[in-house]
Amino acid sequence: MTEFWRHGFDGVTFRRLSAQTGLGLRSLSNTFDDKETLYIRALELYVARVEENLPKLIAQGGSEAITNLFAVLTAQYPADAPRQNGCLIVNQMAVVQFHDGRLQAVIDRYFDCLRRNYGAALKAAAIIDDLDNRVGFLITLFVGVQMTIRLHSDTRAAAGTEAQVAAILRAWREQSAGR
Repeated sequence: MTEFWRHGFDGVTFRRLSAQTGLGLRSLSNTFDDKETLYIRALELYVARVEENLPKLIAQGGSEAITNLFAVLTAQYPADAPRQNGCLIVNQMAVVQFHDGRLQAVIDRYFDCLRRNYGAALKAAAIIDDLDNRVGFLITLFVGVQMTIRLHSDTRAAAGTEAQVAAILRAWREQSAGR
C-alpha cells in the first residue's frame, strides 16, 4: 500500500515490491495474478483503515472535529511520510490508467465513508439544513486539499484550511440555529 501511495500505480512493479518486501517475484505473481489485482487489494486496505479511523476522528465530534481533521491533514510531517503524498484514493482517481468495476467499488466505498462521517459530524453540531450539499462541499474541499498536498508533496501546502473550515462551520451553525 505504501509503495502505491508513494509512487503511484505506474511507479510500482512486482520487481520493486519484491525488493521492498523480500517476497519472491513468483510468490507475488502467483498470489495476485497481476498488478491491477494487487493494486485493488492495496486500495481496499487503505479504505478499511479510513473506515476504521475516520469515525474516531470526526463522526461524533461535531464541527470542531471536522476542523481538527483539516488541521491534521495540513500539519507538518516528516518529508518521507506517506501523508506527504496526499490521499491514496484521491491520487489514484486522477492518474490510474485502468478503470474497472473493482476500482469503482473501492472509490464508491471510500466516498460513502466520507459522506457518512461528515454527515454524522454535521448532525452532531446541529448543522442539519441543506445537509447533503454541505457534506458534498466538505468532501470537495477535502479532495482539493488532498490534491494540493499531492501536487506540492507537502502537507503544509494547504495550511490555514482549518481556520476557513471553522469559519464556514460557524456560519452554518448560526444559519441552522436561526431557523
